[in-house]
Amino acid sequence: MKWNDTYIFINKGSCTAKKLIRFFPDWKNFISSGTIELIKLNQDKRKVESWNHNLFPPLILKSFFRKFPLPKNTLFPLIDENKVWIIQNILSMNNIPVAQPIILIKYSLFSSIIVMEKLKGITLIEAVRKGIVNPDIFFVIGQKFYKMHAIGITHGDTKWVNIIVHIDINNLISINFIDLDGAKLYKNKHCLTFEKYKAKDIARYIFDAFREEIDFTFIKSFWAGYTQAGTIHENFKEYILLHIKSIIQRHSINLSSFEIKSLIKNL
Repeated sequence: MKWNDTYIFINKGSCTAKKLIRFFPDWKNFISSGTIELIKLNQDKRKVESWNHNLFPPLILKSFFRKFPLPKNTLFPLIDENKVWIIQNILSMNNIPVAQPIILIKYSLFSSIIVMEKLKGITLIEAVRKGIVNPDIFFVIGQKFYKMHAIGITHGDTKWVNIIVHIDINNLISINFIDLDGAKLYKNKHCLTFEKYKAKDIARYIFDAFREEIDFTFIKSFWAGYTQAGTIHENFKEYILLHIKSIIQRHSINLSSFEIKSLIKNL
């Protein structure tokens, strides 16, 4: 559909999307009417911003664009906002905790913005350092990862900074996944490539546990949540081990191959 003269896609289940389109004459008026705060500026100049307006809930604006000629030594040209939009909608519809996508604004051939809800909370790494999470939360995160994989999606960047933890007024803890730029959707959920990318998700998550030197019971709880949610490939642990070794080669961490193998074996 069009918002004035601009092509957009809306989340039909979002009341906020319908209100925004009725309230603002076009997307430019929508952007300029709110208070903008920069949250993140990527190396390729893509921005993640918060948008605040007294008549609407806080929103996130995530920009996508392509420059020509394409920049060298970057994966950004491979990031497709349409893919991110589709995956985020699929996850949201399947009750997997992500920011609800609201509108995809395609304001030029090479530039677009995804508007989504703004999540409350702090990153998992901050929550762990503040001591406000326990093994039960890691169990739930494992379950959510399995559910994401079960519908044929891998996250692609499962660092703890990409998991948001929120504690409500009743001390109930919720988690949400963010930054789905590297996510992939697989039609064939039985192919070996999918298994290895699922293992990569798990390996990257476990690596942050090693780096933060948290108690091993947290990792075991995460693994229990993942494996008790369904079946895994017979070589899944081996795939995880290979990915962790690869990650360690790129980072400084005081763990030998023997120690890593022992840890994975004892999950």
